[in-house]
Amino acid sequence: LLVTRDLALDLMHLNIDHDGRLMEFMNLAQSIHFSLQSDHGMARIMSLPSISKALNQCTPHDIFLLYASTAASFSASIILDFILSDDTSFLEFFIKYLRYTIMHPKQFASVCQTREFEVSDVAVMLEEVHERLIKLCSRRAVPFDASLLIKRLGQVTKLI
Repeated sequence: LLVTRDLALDLMHLNIDHDGRLMEFMNLAQSIHFSLQSDHGMARIMSLPSISKALNQCTPHDIFLLYASTAASFSASIILDFILSDDTSFLEFFIKYLRYTIMHPKQFASVCQTREFEVSDVAVMLEEVHERLIKLCSRRAVPFDASLLIKRLGQVTKLI
């Protein structure tokens, strides 16, 4: 069953109706992916082919792209709302995700192609988030130091 299902999509749909639960899921999926990248984690997961295939469809790129397309409808405004919300779960996910994208830009393009998303749609959305965040910071309308976020967004928009 795991081999034929899209684990990331199924889990996204299970959590999409509740923002808090969705953010917990996104952070947990990202943490699991990062822990499986260690030599020990990789050896364990490779010994379980069905689970390995399912988890390979649940990378941070899969999670973010599914979130951006389903919960955010590729809207920079929605992404910004989550970044600026009092709940920092999305901000934590997003900063780690941007770092991951900087380290794995080819995988980003590959996941976009596999999931039939246009890289340009995501790039436009992220560029708009980047530009709006810079404007908000210049007006001191961001309640935290967004310099790292702005830096990483700038790097990602140049890479993709």
